[in-house]
Amino acid sequence: NTIVGTGSRNNTLEAFVAVLNIVPEPSGDFNHDGIVDAADYVVWRKGLGTSYDQDDYGVWRENFGSSLGPGSGVALPSTEPLSAAVPEPAAIALLLIAAALRPLRARINPR
Repeated sequence: NTIVGTGSRNNTLEAFVAVLNIVPEPSGDFNHDGIVDAADYVVWRKGLGTSYDQDDYGVWRENFGSSLGPGSGVALPSTEPLSAAVPEPAAIALLLIAAALRPLRARINPR
């Protein structure tokens, strides 16, 4: 959104332009921090019957774990769930050990 206007100050006519970047927040973000998480559930629960209703719970549950996305400056930089697969360093160590022991197996059990 862009706002353009004019005004006077000290008998001088001045023009101004203001650009507003309005960032939408994810549905279910009841505490307005850009992340749909357990803190939003607490806000919903405290406001149930006054500010929020049961339908708002469904919106929160459907969007739980989402955020504004990359570049938004929020703690969770993606809309992927927190349980996304991450390879463990131990798996790589096991693979290296198995590769190192393979020549020994060939010496013990020649075919």
